Amino acid sequence: MSITGTASFDSARSSAPFRVRIAGLARTTSMRALRGALPQACTLCAARCGDALVCADCAAALPYLPPACPVCALPTAGAQLCGACVAKTPPFAATVAPLVYAFPVDRLMQDLKYRGRLALADWAAAVLAAATLDFTRAVNGFVHDRIAFIRNC
Repeated sequence: MSITGTASFDSARSSAPFRVRIAGLARTTSMRALRGALPQACTLCAARCGDALVCADCAAALPYLPPACPVCALPTAGAQLCGACVAKTPPFAATVAPLVYAFPVDRLMQDLKYRGRLALADWAAAVLAAATLDFTRAVNGFVHDRIAFIRNC
């Protein structure tokens, strides 16, 4: 029984997270089906691009971040720590930034944030997830090399 004394209150409350997950899954599945069924045009060049929001040519032409400081993501030679991070360590351990905030990425992010183009959130999340996975692999490789070096000493 709940505080209100009704059993239905407790049962409705306990099943809400499952209902939310099912609703989210249904929404994702229906959005994928709609993108596949309806002709999709690239957000940047308006070319046909299947179920993607940005075509492969535009995605390849986006301004990806060159080798950068692993802490603050400012461009540096050889992806080494920059002088500012060496001089004063920031209160965070790392920054993952796959793209430079320049045209057309800035327009895409502004469309997402200020014009309600929520479909761009899926695209941005996929780009960020891929960069995070690459970053995690690089960090794990560095940590593995460090452990191997320490064990061999």
